[in-house]
Amino acid sequence: MAVRTLPTLQSRGAPLASSGVQIEVLRRLPTVPAFEDVLARHALAPLRRGKPSVLQVNVGKMCNQTCRHCPRR
Repeated sequence: MAVRTLPTLQSRGAPLASSGVQIEVLRRLPTVPAFEDVLARHALAPLRRGKPSVLQVNVGKMCNQTCRHCPRR
């Protein structure tokens, strides 16, 4: 069985593989307000987590989430 590698920005030679280029692109973007400020503006702050109501099972090879309970975050 052949191992298939995922195409990365670096392996494709994309300019965004460079952290310097990433930072420059982000600097050119309009300022985005902090999430907490937007919540407060809409009278939704502070945001508090509730009891879990959904069980999610990821079946892919790589998870891109940052769950509080996960040791890989």
